[in-house]
Amino acid sequence: MSTEVTVAAVAMNVAHDKEANLAKYFRFIDQAADQGARLIVFPEQSLQGYVYGVDHQFTDDEIAYHHRNAETIPGASTDRLVAKARERNIYIVFGLTEVRQTAFSPLLYNSAATVGPEGVLGVFAKVHLPGDERHIFRRGDSWPVVTTPLGRLGVLICYDQMFPESTRE
Repeated sequence: MSTEVTVAAVAMNVAHDKEANLAKYFRFIDQAADQGARLIVFPEQSLQGYVYGVDHQFTDDEIAYHHRNAETIPGASTDRLVAKARERNIYIVFGLTEVRQTAFSPLLYNSAATVGPEGVLGVFAKVHLPGDERHIFRRGDSWPVVTTPLGRLGVLICYDQMFPESTRE
């Protein structure tokens, strides 16, 4: 049995339009699977779109957009991506605005979900939040690793890679 795994990394223009981004996801997943990829990785916040700018003043409209479009994991988009993973026998890592309901209010996280033919395998919430992200997202507090037939996968999001403890953990 071969220990080689083909991985696809996607750089895409992300819109503040979840359905348009999902349509792009599905095209990229099909293209990657057709070329033999078993793992495809999408950019940070690529499901709903990243914050409108860096080091800027948040508007009520922007905050409302992120709250309105945030999703639970599992949720509607992860369910659709799990179905696609089963169809194409591929593992998918994608960035999204995740919402977690608390007794007091919904909290938003800059997260990455890992899904495969088996379902949702893991969720990582970005720990190190730079600049304006701190005004809208809560920070994560763990470094989950998931086991797949491809091997063990750990996810870091953007600024997390700047800190050596992220990978040590």
